[in-house]
Amino acid sequence: MKKIILVLTLNLLAAINTFGQQVPNEPYNAEPALYQSKVSKLVVNWPSMHMLADFDTNGVVVALTVTERPDGDFYEYDQIKNDNSLTNAKPWIKVATQIRTNYNVLDESTYVETTPYECIGHSIVLYHFEAPPQNQHLILKNGDRLLVVDLSLWKGKIPVKGDKIYLGRTDNDYVFFQAIKNGDTFLLELSVAKELAIMEKERQDYETKQTKK
Repeated sequence: MKKIILVLTLNLLAAINTFGQQVPNEPYNAEPALYQSKVSKLVVNWPSMHMLADFDTNGVVVALTVTERPDGDFYEYDQIKNDNSLTNAKPWIKVATQIRTNYNVLDESTYVETTPYECIGHSIVLYHFEAPPQNQHLILKNGDRLLVVDLSLWKGKIPVKGDKIYLGRTDNDYVFFQAIKNGDTFLLELSVAKELAIMEKERQDYETKQTKK
């Protein structure tokens, strides 16, 4: 009888543990990190979960960390260290791999999301009741995902309500822009390309000065 109770208890604990590791069926936002013109890391945020995925140069998931909200309990999968407290890793690996395909990397610091967004409008935020300075935001929708972009970070043509666009972004300067789809590739407005080139040169010059100190 004790053995039966013990087995049932262990099975119940395993079931609870596995349930806590399920991929949420919720809207999410994701952000990649680039290395050598490829997506090397991916952060995905759901209301109830946070996931950090690491990829090798072939785009294969080699490590995952999944954290529950709000408790902060986390589970890990590491192919190299052979560490797998994330017992239900396969669906997470599948999701990370699928989301990674949403990014078309243009160079070492710039990428475009391959699923178009629809502009659903602009918003204005007042900083102070008596002071007129204000900040405008662009509101974009992709399926059940909403993205709010500060227009001070936007380069090039600004979308208006109803426009469907391919969203481009820099990996290090948090700059957003509209990309133009051309077959299987993406092009940039000339003015945007020039601005990004200037920003990249300034960043490289700064890093060079820092290394010489």
